[in-house]
Formats: sequence, structure tokens, C-alpha cells
Amino acid sequence: FLIFSQNMKKIRKDAQLTQKEMAHILGISITSLSKIEKGILPPRLSCSILIRIHKEFGIHPKDLFEPLISD
Repeated sequence: FLIFSQNMKKIRKDAQLTQKEMAHILGISITSLSKIEKGILPPRLSCSILIRIHKEFGIHPKDLFEPLISD
């Protein structure tokens, strides 16, 4: 889950979004997003969240579980 957590945070920061904005886009609470980004809460992913990430950020769902290239 660590790679997923790091990727979620990177996607949000690259998009220059706050946790509140990202949580709203994904339809989850800010608390849940914060815990996911910290690796405290394993993501309880539904297809709708993966589809939103793909639609909003152009990232294929399987890529969330592999290291994203850092700048």
C-alpha cells in the first residue's frame, strides 16, 4: 500500500490540489485521503474511485500500484 499512498500524494501535489479538493474529486472524506496518503489506511477502492482518478488525471488504475516517475 506504500506505493499507492505515495502515488496518491504525488498525483494530488502535481495537480496542485489541496486534500479537500482531491477528496471532493474522489468522493471520499479528507480524513480518509489523509490516512491513505500517510499509509495508515489501506485504500478501500471501488471502481468509481479508480475511474475518477483515470478520468481526472489520465492515470491508468494499474499504474497506481507501481512507482510513478518523480520529477
